[in-house]
Amino acid sequence: MSGTLDLTANESELQRYLDEVDENGYCIVEGAIEPELVAEIRETVARITAIDEGEEIGGIGTAEPQVGASDAAETA
Repeated sequence: MSGTLDLTANESELQRYLDEVDENGYCIVEGAIEPELVAEIRETVARITAIDEGEEIGGIGTAEPQVGASDAAETA
């Protein structure tokens, strides 16, 4: 990793993060992970989404999407 994250937040900043977690269940910390990791995560999510849609990934075919209950009722 090229940069480092400064974990020396002052007390008021730390309290703001804790308050956000209490209120929302999460908080956003700008610059917490490297842009390269963000790109890798986005690529992985795109691949997983493609697999869920039954596309071929890396030369390996995936199963066809499952027929849902609403689809089965339409074909009956």
